[in-house]
Amino acid sequence: MLSFVLLFGCTSTYNPGISNDTSSDKVAATVEDPKTLSEAQALASKDYSKYLFYFTVGHEGELFNVTLYFSSSKTNMASKLYHVLGFLIINRSEICNGSEDRYDKFIAVFDDSPAGEAWNWDFTGYCGYGSYNPWITPEQMQGIKSPKNPALTKAFAAVTIDPSKYLFYLQAFEGSNATGLFNATVYFISNETNFTKKYHVPGLLLINKSDICNGNKSKFNKVTVAYDSSPIGENDTWDEADNCNATSYYLWNTKEKLEAMKNPTFQISLFEHSNDTGPLNGNITCSGQYLGELVNGLLNTTKVSLLEKVHGNCSISLFGIYNGTPNIRFEECGWTLTESDIRLYNSTGYMLGDNTTLRDSIRCAPCSTTTSYITPNNPDVKSKLNRYLGSPTPDAFRDIGHLFGKLSDDFLYESDTDKFNKEDWYQLPSEFFSTNPSQGDCEDWSVAFLSLILARGPAPCYVVTNGYLAADKSDLHGGHSLVLCVNDGKPIIYNQYYMFTDGDIWEQLREDLDYDGSLTKDGVAYINPTGYYNDTFYDGDVNGVDDLYKKLGISG
Repeated sequence: MLSFVLLFGCTSTYNPGISNDTSSDKVAATVEDPKTLSEAQALASKDYSKYLFYFTVGHEGELFNVTLYFSSSKTNMASKLYHVLGFLIINRSEICNGSEDRYDKFIAVFDDSPAGEAWNWDFTGYCGYGSYNPWITPEQMQGIKSPKNPALTKAFAAVTIDPSKYLFYLQAFEGSNATGLFNATVYFISNETNFTKKYHVPGLLLINKSDICNGNKSKFNKVTVAYDSSPIGENDTWDEADNCNATSYYLWNTKEKLEAMKNPTFQISLFEHSNDTGPLNGNITCSGQYLGELVNGLLNTTKVSLLEKVHGNCSISLFGIYNGTPNIRFEECGWTLTESDIRLYNSTGYMLGDNTTLRDSIRCAPCSTTTSYITPNNPDVKSKLNRYLGSPTPDAFRDIGHLFGKLSDDFLYESDTDKFNKEDWYQLPSEFFSTNPSQGDCEDWSVAFLSLILARGPAPCYVVTNGYLAADKSDLHGGHSLVLCVNDGKPIIYNQYYMFTDGDIWEQLREDLDYDGSLTKDGVAYINPTGYYNDTFYDGDVNGVDDLYKKLGISG
């Protein structure tokens, strides 16, 4: 941080301009009394037992005053202290042992510095000369007289004079220019000892060096800085924290980033395709918490607002979709917003894929999108319920069985490929009921049947998604949806044309689905539940029958 130029003179002079102090660490001047530097130089040149110091602005320029400290890193010799009024002559024996140096550095504290600025010179070989002239440039002296940061200058002086102290400071930069200090809570962390030392640093902090250092080796291998200016506790971590061979250590950040922390913003972007084409519009929720409205694919909000709603992680959903697409709450698998990402980054973005559209993606009903297809309050569903059941009876499962029979009689299976020329295409119940008989595949039948059940009233019933397993329990291609209800702790499977209530209902289901031998031909040995949902709940992380039963509270 400090720049200086050293010049060794070769004359010997004398100067009484030091304080007369006979204490052990202050040395009185000799009795001769030169009044000027030239007189001191002449006197020192005649007497080899004397040594001359003089401090100038520019080589042989204007003299300036300092307090001078001598110290040695090689011996335990006590430091020597002199006040130098421009120039100083001392007995050579005070700093020299014959032609050998007693000290290897000296510190000059400038009288002209309002912050007590101190410079440290490595001082070797001086005993081969009769005088020593450290000099500085006019620009350096101007900086000493008018320090940009007096507090930091004073702190540097403290650790320069007392090596048992350590300076830690936090510096802001604009480009390559230091613009000031910032405040933060600093954590020194040791992974080896699982120990953390915490300091609040108001720009700079002086501590005992032994608190964080063992000699020249750090006790810690990581430093985390939590910024005071951030209302959300933004922080940065440095993995290299070993700077104990110095007297100070600083961490930095840009002025721009520090300003941005005061009111941090966050952008969520959702598009159909890469290169930000096909912007999605609508409202965004994350695990049920409303985040805001997408406009041209973008939601600009603040980190503070998001962190009030996002804890841990949540799944992004989009609803209020227009342009001919049903008003469905859409969730694409993997669209996850995490608390840590909000704190660390300023944006997140997702896309559907270059070979698909939002309309097609909605009809595939990924993840919890399926819950939006169960519509018990839809007028067409209510009308169908009234036609099938009329007035509900007190016996819920009697009514459910009755609805099952009616819908089974009024259903014609048709694959998505045949009906829509698509591999996968969910119908809303209103669309499913629009033909006579109702036409669709297992997903269409299941969401329509559960919509009818829930239109009658609340019931412990769910659409269950299933995969196929081989005899060795390996996954096979394909899957199936059905409705499962729990009646007094007992599971009942409703599957288009048949219901299964007793015995090994899952094997009975497999045999039913294998009516034409196609499952046996494909090596399907087990039906394996993978998820379940209703109109308000979705769990896509089920691992087999036992796991499903555990989650539904079914025993055996």
